[in-house]
Amino acid sequence: MILLVEDDPRLGENIKVNLELRGFDVALATSLSSARSIVQNQQVTASLIDIELPDGCGLDLCIQLRERDSTLPILMISARGDEKTVVRGLEIGADDYIRKPFGMRELATRLEKLLHKYRRKENIIQFGSIVIDLDRREAYYTKTCIPLAKREFDLLVLFLNNPGRVFSRGQLIDHLSNVEIIQDRTVDSHLSHLRRKLKQVACYEVTIKSIYGTGYQLIENQADNEDKD
Repeated sequence: MILLVEDDPRLGENIKVNLELRGFDVALATSLSSARSIVQNQQVTASLIDIELPDGCGLDLCIQLRERDSTLPILMISARGDEKTVVRGLEIGADDYIRKPFGMRELATRLEKLLHKYRRKENIIQFGSIVIDLDRREAYYTKTCIPLAKREFDLLVLFLNNPGRVFSRGQLIDHLSNVEIIQDRTVDSHLSHLRRKLKQVACYEVTIKSIYGTGYQLIENQADNEDKD
């Protein structure tokens, strides 16, 4: 649900209707107090906040929202376009700023870009210099692509999401066996290929260790060159 905070009821309703026509679910608040009530009682996925409100400043709400959720898209709205106000809003956590008067198409485009930006962040795993793009199923080390096969990619994601955890071979088989039947030696082969490909791109930040009689564990090395010898 999009939280729209605009003290001008006519403009607020116009924005609300236009965004709803584009498929957004919008809750309109015309004051700081009503906006806070909505935040307490509903799940907010993005906020459009007018700076000048009858019972306070929209910047204060921006601070509160950012403290609650570091990934909430926040777009500030104001007739004031002075640099000091814009910079202040961006410094306290706003993602973007739009000055009145504005076109509804521009507003919707800015909102959609912010939502896309945060959705992309949710689908990115970063562990040191290793970056995993879950949408594209791609892995990178210092911007160098790691050419992983499907099962190697799945294993790397599992280990990076659970650093330090020891997985038994049976647990790895269960993780990989959602479609095909995985044998013990198949898991060993996938792990061997994964380790080799990490070394091929000189990725020594992590090591997938074999724990005798127990399973496998990803550990973070203290120095990049720890395993080079």
